[in-house]
Amino acid sequence: MSATTSAADEVFEAARVLVNAFARFDRAAYFAAFDEMANFIFYNSDVTFNDRASYERAWDEWVADGWLVLHCRSLGASVKVISATTAVFTHEVFTTLGPVEEPTELHERETIVFSKSGLKWLAVHEHLSPHPGKP
Repeated sequence: MSATTSAADEVFEAARVLVNAFARFDRAAYFAAFDEMANFIFYNSDVTFNDRASYERAWDEWVADGWLVLHCRSLGASVKVISATTAVFTHEVFTTLGPVEEPTELHERETIVFSKSGLKWLAVHEHLSPHPGKP
């Protein structure tokens, strides 16, 4: 990023890369957007994933059971820069998950906390919740 690029712009870009990787169902690129120590809280899971590796193992189990990302769209993205190394990204996310024969449509809100390490912003926390009053 250039010296004139703001921290908010950098975080928007990091979030765009992360969300697009998820939408493409690109496991490697998606997980590369997270710090190894990132934690994950999903309302539809009874497990809190306390690091990236535990979430990666769960992802692989879900895929083995037929789960996949068919479509994902982000709306209303916002970034709040907390400090030179910490920022919070929020958005609404519309996702279609498979299997293809029985897709599930989700409308959710997501918060992703980013931390800057060197020149790169990595996600360190992801929290997903259902959009209130939405399917």
